[in-house]
Amino acid sequence: NAEIGYSMSLHKPSLGWYSSSDETVIRQHIRWAKESGIDGFIVSYFNNKWVKNIMDKLIQIAEEENFKITVYLEKEPLEEQIVYLLDKFGNSPAWYKKPNKDGILVPVFFVYSRISYYKDASYWDNLRNVIGQPIYLNLVLYYADGYERQFGATPASADGLHFYLEPYLHFDPTSSS
Repeated sequence: NAEIGYSMSLHKPSLGWYSSSDETVIRQHIRWAKESGIDGFIVSYFNNKWVKNIMDKLIQIAEEENFKITVYLEKEPLEEQIVYLLDKFGNSPAWYKKPNKDGILVPVFFVYSRISYYKDASYWDNLRNVIGQPIYLNLVLYYADGYERQFGATPASADGLHFYLEPYLHFDPTSSS
């Protein structure tokens, strides 16, 4: 990322070194995704001014490009972030929505595994009550971490589970080992 003065990549991007907040770059990435049959992004969300600025631009461009956006929530407190995002973007046609357990079309959020570790169903029920409006919660699991280690029990209040596979791992989900 050009804004922070270094790159973690060993390869120069097709667009050259760029800023994630550059509207031209955001639009080009969305267009490339659409050309490849991708209709939405899940983006990492950190509750800070820099990321909020990017989200404003990303949602605006996604609306213009008929593209969907949702987030990986990576830090707590979840309530504050979800309420902010719902207030700011919940009614946007660009925010990814799907039917919840009651069949109501609601905004989707992904909760990263480092937050969801060891939280039981009552935590997620309470979170929904505090937020006060229907949402679709996906709990993110790493294949390498294992379901039982992360939850200890079925996360009954989750609407879905999202498996995140590190690209360097070779995992066969049909294997019993």
